[in-house]
Amino acid sequence: MSLAKIVVILHAFFNVNFFCLFYLIKLFSMKRVLLLFTLLLGVFFAKAQCDAPTGLGYTCEENVPGYGYTWKVTMFWDAVEGAEYYDVYVNGQWFGYSIGGTTYIAGSNNTGSFVFTVKTICSDGESELSEPCTVVVGPTVTVCDTPTGLGYTCEENVPGYDYQWKVTLSWDAVEGAEYYNVYVNGTMAGEATENFYVIGYDTEGTYYFTVQTVCSDGQSDFTEPYTFVVATDAVPEYETLFEIYPNPVKNNLIINTEETIEHVAIYNVLGSLVKEQHQNTSNVNVTGIAKGVYVIRIKTNKGEVVKHFVKD
Repeated sequence: MSLAKIVVILHAFFNVNFFCLFYLIKLFSMKRVLLLFTLLLGVFFAKAQCDAPTGLGYTCEENVPGYGYTWKVTMFWDAVEGAEYYDVYVNGQWFGYSIGGTTYIAGSNNTGSFVFTVKTICSDGESELSEPCTVVVGPTVTVCDTPTGLGYTCEENVPGYDYQWKVTLSWDAVEGAEYYNVYVNGTMAGEATENFYVIGYDTEGTYYFTVQTVCSDGQSDFTEPYTFVVATDAVPEYETLFEIYPNPVKNNLIINTEETIEHVAIYNVLGSLVKEQHQNTSNVNVTGIAKGVYVIRIKTNKGEVVKHFVKD
């Protein structure tokens, strides 16, 4: 290969200045320059062993139960064969990595937009950055109705059923729904193609669930949380015997019920205990609690009820 061809190739592939190339050749022998040229080409082609990800997209969910931010953004892309992991860049800066999957979740309390790109990392190199995808963090157009009429049944020792308690969560069907996302205690439990979802338990407890409608061109808001009790002779409507007010609240939260309250505990959306009270449990002072959404667990001699309130 002639010297002129080497100079042109090095300039084209690595954007090396012509003056620097000729100066390099002047300092070293032609044999050493050819060796350097071979090594540089090897490095260049080693970098391109992975395909760049395609199919970038995202979902943006607001006020997901149990999530610590107002907005939950899930970025996703198509899997690349041979990928060991993926580097995720936001607005041109490295943001994080994803191992064993093709999604990356980011939280935000503010609306706005950003651009993300993804790079494939494989055993013998890395890909170029993907094409950018613009993410808009903010309210989406709600094209589905939010489910209403939430309720449940709790059956014990059902013949042929694998769990001690069979709980059927239900809601009114929504016209145009393709399926429903069902969350229990803030965690995705599964998808339901009908207006009910069956879940099994082997231990007693008090839980809450929320439902979201998914239709062909969008999704609904989440329902308000609905409490269900897993226990022998569980009373489905027990939570209706309790009322909390004002909601939102600034100072004192009143629990109105004829039941005997033994203990009250308040948790933030991350599940951390914020306050608990064993005396004067019908009047809870929340003045010192920061603004936000909270879960209050009210324990009686008959069971436990979970309510939600907003600290203003």
